[in-house]
Amino acid sequence: FWGECAPYPELRTAMEAHQRLIAPLDAAELRAAIERQAGAVGLRFEADLAATILDQVRGEPGAMPLLQHALLELWQRRHGRWLLGGEYRTIGGVQGAIAKTAETLYAELTETEQEQVLDIFVRLTRLDEEEAPNVERRDTRRRVALEELVPAGGDFAATKELVARLASAGLVVTSRSGSVVTPPGSVPTTAVA
Repeated sequence: FWGECAPYPELRTAMEAHQRLIAPLDAAELRAAIERQAGAVGLRFEADLAATILDQVRGEPGAMPLLQHALLELWQRRHGRWLLGGEYRTIGGVQGAIAKTAETLYAELTETEQEQVLDIFVRLTRLDEEEAPNVERRDTRRRVALEELVPAGGDFAATKELVARLASAGLVVTSRSGSVVTPPGSVPTTAVA
């Protein structure tokens, strides 16, 4: 919400003194970054795969976490030193990889755990209450304490274990302080940013 701070000169000055805005990578920088990382561990992209991946993220705000997840899934399906287009299509590409991961994990849960996961993602979402005409609604992610995710009368240890499973799948991020947050774009069925 940086843009909404701009009209307040003192706030804007204080923010600029303590933060640095980093622009997104352009296509050439992004290509170099993913190819360099793959090369650092001895991997190579099949012909045109890097271009296909870049085409899917070009112009997409918040695409980096989705790209990171897709590349991790692709790495887990590598063939020797090769990252293959067929495997990339199998994971659903950049847009579908996180959804496939979420759906696979969800299917492995018990009915009770499924209900709790849905509740967890609702709690990790801050709904925009703006209802102005011609203004896009901006639901965002929010950080919550792990204790807030335990259902009434629920088991803290079971909730902690469930959150750990979500974190290991890359669907949420946890901190040492015990807070949980969803990565941008991580859950396609929930409006998070």
